[in-house]
Amino acid sequence: MEKRSEGRLTEVAETLAYHSSLTNRADLAFIYNALAGAKSLGVFSLGEANGYFASALALYQHDPECADNEQFAAFLANYALCSNISLRVKTMIELAVKVRPILSQFGDSRHQVHFLHHFCHALSGTASMWTRSTSGWNCLRWQDVWVILNLWRTPW
Repeated sequence: MEKRSEGRLTEVAETLAYHSSLTNRADLAFIYNALAGAKSLGVFSLGEANGYFASALALYQHDPECADNEQFAAFLANYALCSNISLRVKTMIELAVKVRPILSQFGDSRHQVHFLHHFCHALSGTASMWTRSTSGWNCLRWQDVWVILNLWRTPW
């Protein structure tokens, strides 16, 4: 299928993601899940995109050698964008906590800037968002956001 679709892999990314996930080729499974997620994100199929991105992250966590730093950083930028625009703030915060040590190894890159942009945007959005809890109306205060952001500012 790869050879037949050479130059047009995006068109069959979902099929390639599925089939490569059934093999022991974590590198291909990561690439095609990330590609299928980016494709779904591009057409605002956010549920599908989140599923592919979650699969790619699970593959990376199981085998970090399945992607190089550039591929993983690009994937993270797309996953962060998807989590941000689909208003999955909790997913975004959990993702940031998981990948902070990994991102610290990459150095500065445009993908890392995009990831951090979406992370900060998600946090700033929660600062003004009200949530209903059993004890009444609660809000994540700006002070809480700054505490979280300062954790990111500490030396890596």
